[in-house]
Amino acid sequence: MTFQEWLEAFEIATLWGFEQLRAYIIKTMDSIAQDPSERILVADQCGLTEWLYPAYAKLCARDASLTAEEGRRLGFERLAALSRIREDDLKATQGLRAAQSTSGLEGSVTSGVSVAEGKHHKKNVKRKQKEKAKKALEKAIKIGAGDGQAVGNVKEPSPPQVFGKPPELQPNCKKNCCKPRFSLSFKEQQFLAKVARAVELKID
Repeated sequence: MTFQEWLEAFEIATLWGFEQLRAYIIKTMDSIAQDPSERILVADQCGLTEWLYPAYAKLCARDASLTAEEGRRLGFERLAALSRIREDDLKATQGLRAAQSTSGLEGSVTSGVSVAEGKHHKKNVKRKQKEKAKKALEKAIKIGAGDGQAVGNVKEPSPPQVFGKPPELQPNCKKNCCKPRFSLSFKEQQFLAKVARAVELKID
């Protein structure tokens, strides 16, 4: 079935009050509809308000600009709100990078003085680690000699026993119901709170 056919089936299930069928269709459409602007259009048509905020967040987090077609689907108010959220995030990111570059320049002036001290400290640490490893090896040799066994003859631990046969791998299901559902990355999740605060995007 195409997405449009699922959409028509959803409308019939809603009209006749088939709740279980309606829930199944929503789950299936959730796997098919991965384009955020398409999800917004479907949410507006079918009253699936829980689809709106995640779709808004995905539009805000992506690198590509909003298109004219997406603007027509969203309407002026929502387009303006999403554009403002994207612009505010871009300004905040640029300001953070500028602050980091400034602090990096200031730190490079003072770090040049302590470069020699840092190298000397690293040499001391390496020397101490070598001495510690040498002492541990000598101690292991003495213990092995006292037990009458060569250090090189120590048995390796046997691999853990596996009981039963491992389950056979099942072929990937290619049905719409088994496709991954619409999900947000960590970056996209960070936009959810910003989207929820926008008055133009408020869900009634």
